[in-house]
Amino acid sequence: AKLGWKDYDQRRIRVYQRISGPEGNFVGNSVTTQRFVQDTTAWEIGTRATFNTGPFSHVFVIAYSGFYTQFDFAGGSLPISYESNIFNPIRVARPDIPEEIFSLDRSENSLASFFVLEQTNSGISFIDTIKAFDDRLVLVVGARRQGFEVPAFNYDEEAWTPISSIVGKINDNFSLYATYSEAFQQGPTAPLQGVANPGEIFSPFTTESFEGGVKFDIGRVGGSLAAFQTELPAARTNPETNIFEIVGGELYRGLEFIAFGEPTPGLNLISGIVLLDTELQNTGNAALDGNFTTATSDVLASFSAEYDIEAIPGFTVRSTVIHTGRQFLDQANEQRIPSSTRVDLGARYSFDIGDTRMITRFDIQNVSDLDYWSSAGQTPGREWLARGEPRTFLFSASVLF
Repeated sequence: AKLGWKDYDQRRIRVYQRISGPEGNFVGNSVTTQRFVQDTTAWEIGTRATFNTGPFSHVFVIAYSGFYTQFDFAGGSLPISYESNIFNPIRVARPDIPEEIFSLDRSENSLASFFVLEQTNSGISFIDTIKAFDDRLVLVVGARRQGFEVPAFNYDEEAWTPISSIVGKINDNFSLYATYSEAFQQGPTAPLQGVANPGEIFSPFTTESFEGGVKFDIGRVGGSLAAFQTELPAARTNPETNIFEIVGGELYRGLEFIAFGEPTPGLNLISGIVLLDTELQNTGNAALDGNFTTATSDVLASFSAEYDIEAIPGFTVRSTVIHTGRQFLDQANEQRIPSSTRVDLGARYSFDIGDTRMITRFDIQNVSDLDYWSSAGQTPGREWLARGEPRTFLFSASVLF
């Protein structure tokens, strides 16, 4: 059994800018303030039984889990005006923002709009893992009853969703597998500002996912090759009514290859690549149907290497290369950001102090200080770009009792 609590309190100050042309000039026209306070309680309890039916072994699991959350929000907007350029930015003085705009007390804050939300999600799962023929055939079948309750929007919905998978060992080195699952998920949430229906949470929806592939393990090298497909609803703001709504869907298809191994003692390698094809469907605009979704890369790849320094027991160095493919900024696929490749370096040192295990880590992210866009997409009423993190130094220490 598990029981947990989480309290979250955050303040945000955002300045929205509008780029006026390819030269990169832009105008800052508003400062948006946001205060988020969220209290969440989560729980999980379950039981497991093992038994046999003839030549089949079973591991049967029943689990119940869920969470309750209360979310309080205060959002305001203040005017601001300045000009700059994304390629040659200028430093702007911090705007004068009154402290009261962050208060959640309506009697003290006349500058913000408020939003309060309560939500309960819970579900019970029944999963049976069946093995036969010396574990060369593994079948997983199950179902989950899941419910979502949001009193503010007058819905309390439940649904059964199935899950099934099969794994067959061809030999000791290769296995084939296939999975089909459905998920009953919370619907999209409208932005808290800038739309006619702020904070509206849409009714849950059911998605289907398919995956199949091959896994291999040939001694010092292992990995997998998989194909997958899933569909999600698409949400956008209606430009005529300014209402955030669900219109059509998004189809995701892809191939994923993962390889890992230890070619020589002390040297561990892992690499992976995802080739993704996505498309917008039934958007109500024939010019957009079939286009690539925003904020999604067509290629994701990484390669990591770790090496244990034999002369210094417990000392390991590592390097990671991450490649992110292009992303479209708009649903019309007329604007996009280019692909980028980032290199990270790091080291880890593990040692004992008496009976206590210490692990220290030092990392340098984006070693070359590459200047790049990490993501792009659309939110209601505007497109957005996220700049990649500059060269960053990180240090951490862990104590294992």
